[in-house]
Amino acid sequence: MDQQEEALTALRPLFMGLGAKRLLVHAIFESNKYFWRTGSGKMKSNWKKQATLAEGMSPDDVVMEAMRRTITGDRLWNRTKYPNILNHLKGGSD
Repeated sequence: MDQQEEALTALRPLFMGLGAKRLLVHAIFESNKYFWRTGSGKMKSNWKKQATLAEGMSPDDVVMEAMRRTITGDRLWNRTKYPNILNHLKGGSD
């Protein structure tokens, strides 16, 4: 079984249970840590508005990108370090 097939096989049960919701909650939690400068020179925090991340991304977008990169092989899943794909994806959404 190649990387793509293994990732897809591991992702299927993630969506049947609470795994996808846990991953999204993790992405929202991590996104609340980041600040950046806006065009007005003021610091902007996204703690009140989770849908505003750099480059217009949302936590949902970050989760989907982590999954896309795993499936396509752009981000290799180290099964020894992260036997559970959820933990691997959490690392990709930090």
